[in-house]
Amino acid sequence: MIARMFAARPSRRSIGAVLLPVGVLLFGSGCTDSETSMRADELAELQQERSQLLERFGNIQAGIRRTQAAALDSPGVSAVQDSFYVEVRTVMQREYPEAVELLDRAERIGADVERVSGPVDIATDGPVTYEQQQAVVGELQETERDLRPYLQRAMQDPAVQGAFSVLQDSLIAEMTRLDPNAPRTIQRMSDTAEEIRQVDIRIAELQSGP
Repeated sequence: MIARMFAARPSRRSIGAVLLPVGVLLFGSGCTDSETSMRADELAELQQERSQLLERFGNIQAGIRRTQAAALDSPGVSAVQDSFYVEVRTVMQREYPEAVELLDRAERIGADVERVSGPVDIATDGPVTYEQQQAVVGELQETERDLRPYLQRAMQDPAVQGAFSVLQDSLIAEMTRLDPNAPRTIQRMSDTAEEIRQVDIRIAELQSGP
């Protein structure tokens, strides 16, 4: 859920939820043809609803993206973010040493993303191409998928939870200072994320069969 924050840590420009797509549907063998058809129809409706909710979430988030980026670049929030990162890395080194390399890779790729997204050429022989951008983004997404389970487990540590709570409070306070409407937008994002979570629960139930 917070993997992208680590990937973009050099610029401190991203934090938030990473919503996983639903996997391949496998129907249980205990359903009748009628039940299977009804299940398939409901699943199709839920998947369409999920897509619409994800689009809504993205549109809402886009409205405060610049405010969020500015807040993450502020000295106070940057310091708190570094403290949170240290807590997570400490837990990783202690409990999941195999994941430390993934953290390092995420930071490296995050720097590459910044480079190919900006005006600076990635190579000396010409401008950044679309294919180069897509390759770096794809590598980042793959690293995030590998890192996410470790981050989720690390977030169960009390010290990490405390540091994350401080980071959230600091980020929201700074965003509010920059834009008084930010809390309302953040609440809309939270409400939409909860709707997505409920849809995902029902989709998982349909996937698991009767």
